Amino acid sequence: MLKRISEKTFLLFAFVFVAQFVFPVSSSASSREFGDNGYVTAANWFTPKKSSDSGEGASINITFPKEGDVLPAGKKVLVKYDVNPGSKGDHFHYFLDGTQIASWRGRSGTLDYGVLPPGKHTITFKIATMAHSLIGVEKSVTFTVK
Repeated sequence: MLKRISEKTFLLFAFVFVAQFVFPVSSSASSREFGDNGYVTAANWFTPKKSSDSGEGASINITFPKEGDVLPAGKKVLVKYDVNPGSKGDHFHYFLDGTQIASWRGRSGTLDYGVLPPGKHTITFKIATMAHSLIGVEKSVTFTVK
């Protein structure tokens, strides 16, 4: 005779079964991304982690604006940058005054932050892995719009 299982148990089983195909474990996967048992877990997958191991060659250079610059009010702030994600990074996340704006894979170029209100502002770039885990390499520049 077959034993009935609850709907919750069935859904959990179905999720774990499907997850092994949706999130396959590769030999290059870290235990942070896939857990020590080789399975994706919510805690490992969705919790950003900062690592002190930044990978070789990771660097960020914000060439404009420079620290302490005063920019004219009413004009777009165009941020020029060069990013090398190194061996562990994949892309970078960029922020304005502590709020993440987006992520980007460009290695160098210009990002349009639009017209900012007068006052002090801080832009920050943070290099992240393909799974959006921060690798610990970041650069901030504070400037004033007047």
